[in-house]
Amino acid sequence: MNQYPDFDQKLYDDLRRGKEYAFAAVFDRYHRLLYTIAYRFLKSEEEAEDAVQYLFMKLWEQRETFSFESGIRSLLFTILKNYILYLQPIITQYFIDNKSEIWLLFLIAHSKR
Repeated sequence: MNQYPDFDQKLYDDLRRGKEYAFAAVFDRYHRLLYTIAYRFLKSEEEAEDAVQYLFMKLWEQRETFSFESGIRSLLFTILKNYILYLQPIITQYFIDNKSEIWLLFLIAHSKR
């Protein structure tokens, strides 16, 4: 149960119904804070921006299934934490692997000259 009864309940309900103003209100209220937290962990502006973009994409895509009982802030922090701990390392490794393959192909191509 939310420790702040009726706190932003209309906002949550409207977000769940797909009202864009509600999404914009959540974004305006939290995106700077979330970016700052992401940057502290990831140490990269680009990766922090990616994390926040992913977070808000997930919020919009899964708005009908999320529970807002603990509040939107708690939900956003959980999505960000999961991205930083689990998904971001997989994405980073994918690009490292692909760059390695591209680099290897580059070396092979240039060694034949």
